[in-house]
Amino acid sequence: MLIDSGKQEIPYIICRGQVTQFPDTLVYTGCPHCRKRVTYTKGSQVTCESCKLVHESPAYIFAFQIAVSDGTGSVAAKVYGEIGEVLLGSVVHTISE
Repeated sequence: MLIDSGKQEIPYIICRGQVTQFPDTLVYTGCPHCRKRVTYTKGSQVTCESCKLVHESPAYIFAFQIAVSDGTGSVAAKVYGEIGEVLLGSVVHTISE
């Protein structure tokens, strides 16, 4: 099965279970161009060490790990970007504020 994120098709599986672990931190600040981590320079300006660009503000990107249990066991799952928005039913900017 594939999920269409609008940019590419991503393989996925269907899992029915309960989220048993959820992190305190859901987002990180990344480069709007390449999505790598950034360093704050002046005020809200950020610099990306990867692509060497300076941006007026960072992009807020979902990145977190959860544990899902179905009664027979549990599995750790990493959640990134748009998939986090689908899972949480919220846009990243509303969470980061």
